This record gives sequence, C-alpha cells and structure tokens, in this order.
Amino acid sequence: MTTTGKRLLLIFLLAIIWGHGRGVLAAEGKTYLQLGDDAIDCDDYKKAITEYNKEIKLNPTDARAYYGRGHAYLCMGKEDLATRDFDKAIEECSKAIKLNPKDAKAYYGRGNVYFLKGLDVNRAMPDFMKAIELNPRDADAYYGLGNCFRLKENIEQALFNYTKAIELKPDYGAAYLTRGETFTAKGDYDRAIKDLSAAIKFKNKSWLGIAYYARGQAYENKGDHDQAIKDFKKAVELEPNNAVAKSSLEQELSEKRK
Repeated sequence: MTTTGKRLLLIFLLAIIWGHGRGVLAAEGKTYLQLGDDAIDCDDYKKAITEYNKEIKLNPTDARAYYGRGHAYLCMGKEDLATRDFDKAIEECSKAIKLNPKDAKAYYGRGNVYFLKGLDVNRAMPDFMKAIELNPRDADAYYGLGNCFRLKENIEQALFNYTKAIELKPDYGAAYLTRGETFTAKGDYDRAIKDLSAAIKFKNKSWLGIAYYARGQAYENKGDHDQAIKDFKKAVELEPNNAVAKSSLEQELSEKRK
C-alpha cells in the first residue's frame, strides 16, 4: 500500500461513521450502534466490539453493525477478523440493494466497506457514484469518491469531490484535511495551508496530529522552515509514536543547525 493510501485509509477510518441507522435501542436513548460508534470515537475498540456484538445478536442482518465491528478490528490490527466482518457487511448491503435498488445508504455503505477492505477503489467508486446519483446531497459519498480519485492520482477530480463535500457540509473537517493534502500534492501550498489550518481549528483529536504534520509538509515545501518546525513539533507532541513526523522534525532541525 502506498504512503498516500495508508494515510487516506487512516483518515477515512478516523473520520467516517456510516450513520447509525435504526439499530436496537440500548440505554439512555441510544442504540447499540451509537454506543459502538461513541466507543470508536474514544478509541475504545474493545467496548465498541462489545456493543456491536449486542446489535448483531439481536439483528444478525445489520450491515452497519458488521461494518462497525470490522472498523474496530481493523483499528486494532486484527485484519483477518476485520475482513470477515467486511465481507458480511458487503453481503448484507448487496441484499438491501437487491430489495431496493434506490437505497442510497446501502450503496454508500458498501462503497465504504470496499474502500476499507484493501482500498478497493474500483469497486468503491461505482457505489459512491450511485449513492450520489440517488442522493446528490450526500457529503460523505462525495468525500469517499474524492478519496478514490486521490488514490488514482486524479488530483482535479479529487479536489472537485472534496469541495462538493465541504459545500454540502461546511464543518467537514476531514474533507478540509484531505483537500489540503491534495493541494500540497498539486504544489498549491498556500491553499493547502489555508485548508489544513481550517482542519486544525476543528481540534478533532483523532486526526489533529496528522493535520499539523500535513501543514508542516506544506510549509516545508513552500520554504517556510520555521513554521514547518513548529508544526512538526506539534505533530510529535500529539503523536509521540509518529516516526514520520519525528524524522521530518529531525531533518528540519539538522538543516537549521548547518
């Protein structure tokens, strides 16, 4: 998997929650799906799996629960278990589509799973496109499609779809983050810095370190090494185990000492 692919997958994992759907009501007015999603937001993957298990036990055809549990397993590094759940989610989404070919959420959900399952953009893209056709105001589908184009190195189409996602959902922090990184790839560092600064303002702890590192890269490429050092330091502060950010910081500091 390419570096871009790994990063997009990580951001996608941290940013996307595939709607709660109906789900089975648990406690405090929330469903087991919502409790599972809340646990993932807190990086408590074991609790998330426990909640999704409860949903699956009561509703064994709930594709969203299998997706959520697979998501948690993938975050834990248990790829075999994640693949099993993703396959089941795809199966249930496909059944839903067969029953109702106009089910935009089912297409979007299946596209999500294809993307998470090995970055299968060739299968994910048609599903995201169909979801958009059925629901042109689905910001998440545009975001997913943008990620697919980004992996295919179609920069302009990636930017178009990220922009559509932001237009539909102005507080879409992850879309600002990925659009900013894409502007960096294009060499448009000023617009990259603007987008990445917007992403940072959302203070989403799940990917805040990634945002600082990405902005540091944009500053580095622009030649503003002092700002790059500040951002790399912040990225390392937020993610002490981020070897790439550490390496970039050390390289910048080494260059400055010369």
